[in-house]
Amino acid sequence: PEVYSAPTASEKCRAMHTTLLSQMDHFFPPKVVRLHHQDKPWMTPDIKVLIRQRQQAFTSDPDVWKYLRNKTQRMIKAAKKEHYNSRVKSLKRENAAQWHKEIKSMANISRTEPVIHIEGIDPGNKLGIANEINKTLASVIQSLPPIDLSS
Repeated sequence: PEVYSAPTASEKCRAMHTTLLSQMDHFFPPKVVRLHHQDKPWMTPDIKVLIRQRQQAFTSDPDVWKYLRNKTQRMIKAAKKEHYNSRVKSLKRENAAQWHKEIKSMANISRTEPVIHIEGIDPGNKLGIANEINKTLASVIQSLPPIDLSS
């Protein structure tokens, strides 16, 4: 009605835009979705909502919790399969290194450097640690009797 009663084209456009936005807000209300940089690539807002509902049902209703647990597991399994088929599967032939990286990400495997603790040496001092290991191995070798090559 507002659009029809506006006298100029620009006012009709403004009225149409305002009406459209208000109806969109009414029928499609904004939804808060929290995504985290550590989320797996297959994690969707729908799965997050389901996880939140499942967690809330944990203390209140065991039957609802079991239903939501199973539904969440099925949804996650389907999302992982879809992610693999759409993004990872083709990489196996095209880019093996990227495929390996995606598989490690899906399996939550990260490469961490081992920390070696040697008394009196800072764990960040790689050269000091290497020299101390070298000294220890050299002392073990020097304590052994020489090899007799004559026999």
